[in-house]
Amino acid sequence: MEDDAILLTRLHELESDLQAIKAKLIKPKDPSPVDRYVRRPWNWVLRNWGFCVFILGLCFAVWTYARYGVGYFESQKNASLRRESSESYRRLGDKLMLYGEFEAAKDAYGRALKINDSNIEATRGLLKAEVLDPLAGRKYVIPEIVQTRIDHLRDMMKTEEASGLSGFLGLRTEKIEKEGYLLDYFEGALFQDRGDTEQARVSYRKSFENNPKFIYGYIAYAMVDYEKHNYDSAITTLEAAIKQNPNSANALDVLGGCYMFKEEFQKAADCFTASRKISSTLSNSMDLSEAARYLLDAAYARQLDEGTLELVSDTSNEKERFLESDLIFGFLPEKKGEAAPPENEYFSTLNEKKMAVYYALALDHALNKEFDKADESFKKAALLDPGKKYDSYVRNRIVSLEHLSVRELPAATKTWMNKKVKLLSPRK
Repeated sequence: MEDDAILLTRLHELESDLQAIKAKLIKPKDPSPVDRYVRRPWNWVLRNWGFCVFILGLCFAVWTYARYGVGYFESQKNASLRRESSESYRRLGDKLMLYGEFEAAKDAYGRALKINDSNIEATRGLLKAEVLDPLAGRKYVIPEIVQTRIDHLRDMMKTEEASGLSGFLGLRTEKIEKEGYLLDYFEGALFQDRGDTEQARVSYRKSFENNPKFIYGYIAYAMVDYEKHNYDSAITTLEAAIKQNPNSANALDVLGGCYMFKEEFQKAADCFTASRKISSTLSNSMDLSEAARYLLDAAYARQLDEGTLELVSDTSNEKERFLESDLIFGFLPEKKGEAAPPENEYFSTLNEKKMAVYYALALDHALNKEFDKADESFKKAALLDPGKKYDSYVRNRIVSLEHLSVRELPAATKTWMNKKVKLLSPRK
């Protein structure tokens, strides 16, 4: 029995060997074209589906970039660019606010929000820039509305101060307080509008103490002293502003005005010259020509005024920046050692500004002893003021120039001036 089992096992082994030899001897059947080109590739794709999708996406991305220049992450890139572009305009708005250019700042903030309407900082900047704006269709602001806008912005800042971990730890308090410099300035403007100049000074001072780069805060503070004829204090403040930003044409203009009232005409001319190099306007051009007349540089004054006359004679320039603002001239001292009269004169329309230039040209020609040209310019100016509204201003300029110029005027020029003063209405 045992031998039979061994024999049976051996027989099975031989049978297996024969099957193996047979398999080797039989040539495998070639796969059909369908198996070779359809089923096998398809089965491979199914087994490696993730890899195939990756390769397909990569090829599509390469083709799209080569054909259209569009990258695979183009949407993310565009979103990033929108944020960066919006932030560029927002930062520009912040800089313009430092110089008191609120209209230009509003435009910058508006562009920032047009690019990215989720820019919270631009929204806040726009709210600040509009604090002193009158309501739509109104010419004047309503103080209660201005105060409400200021209070609302302060509440927003307090909410931000308390938000987040840094707010909880009190790390944002100082930063938020400094960011309120504009609200300090707006409150100062509101106090000044109400006639409370002392409280206005306090608010203006806080504005540039919280942000030393806020040039308009210095200028507003200095203007309070300027209007009270406290020129030394105004000069100190303006010099601090110019130290912060030597390219502030506005600060240089006001500084030059202070020196004019102090009868330091060369310093005034230097300030107006520096201001014109930064930003030439009708105001600083006429201020410079006036300083030149007191220095008896009549040729230079005439050159400036003739150039200014060309600008004001072109009505297409009326809305341009260098002409659009009102001309404001304070009355100058009429004799050495005397205080300046408290009046200011305002020239708003293009004809009024042209009239002021003609009067200036008349004085230029008189200093040059060109009396026919002086009479012609004086007559043209008088025709633009049929109601004699500006006679007091013209009288002040003639008398002041006669008594305060750096040297004695020629006798013929003085005679011409005295004749013109007699033609003017008496000072009220």
